[in-house]
Amino acid sequence: MVASRDLLLVMPPVELALWRYLLAFLCLLPLLLRRWPRGLSLRDLGFIALLGCVQFALLMVCVNRSLALLPAGTTSLIFAMMPLVALLLAAVLGRERLTGFKLLGVGASILGVGLALGEGVAFSGTTDAWIGALWSFGGATCGAVCSVLVVPLVGRRGALTVGSLAMATASLVLLVTSLAGGGLAAPGVLGWLDWLLVAAIGVSSAVAFRLWLWALSRVSPPQVTVFVSLGPVTALLLGAWFLAEPLGPAQLA
Repeated sequence: MVASRDLLLVMPPVELALWRYLLAFLCLLPLLLRRWPRGLSLRDLGFIALLGCVQFALLMVCVNRSLALLPAGTTSLIFAMMPLVALLLAAVLGRERLTGFKLLGVGASILGVGLALGEGVAFSGTTDAWIGALWSFGGATCGAVCSVLVVPLVGRRGALTVGSLAMATASLVLLVTSLAGGGLAAPGVLGWLDWLLVAAIGVSSAVAFRLWLWALSRVSPPQVTVFVSLGPVTALLLGAWFLAEPLGPAQLA
């Protein structure tokens, strides 16, 4: 998120998401060609396409728009509500049993986000801060819903197939959206250091999302998404170090 916030100073959120997933797909493409899936049904392809549109395209547009309005640490803290949303959705669908410890974790998540909102959003006095918070929560909701619903498909088709084809779909959707919005800005404004940063984001996304889907095929979605809570710590520290973002007591708590 810290690297993305820096790049958002020179390129639109939709285009940044495009380059992220296009490069991620190209990284996974050689592996996919070696193990090309056979017998994919139209139903599976449709679900993978929908996953790409929501989990990769819509989610990252939400996060990038939030980063354009809020510090990386605050965005990451709000996005860390994904485990809470995933747990509640899985419980409603009968795929997860709520226990005392899980409810305690839910309460801690709400308290942490409440502190972040209090200092980073509510006290800022700007409408943009609240809009940024809603964008981040929207991204967390997208990720949680997809994490719960994609489990059966990953079990049948594997993380590599689902992740690669979903990223390809997301790249196509984001490309059309970027071109319709006035074309691609990055080739004319990014220097070689910026492109190096874009490449690092793309490669890390390929690795991260393949591992994410692989984990979903082995443990429950709430257990997987709980690791999103580690992100705010890194985002807060790196944001303060590289972008001089404020690091107040609420974020540290």
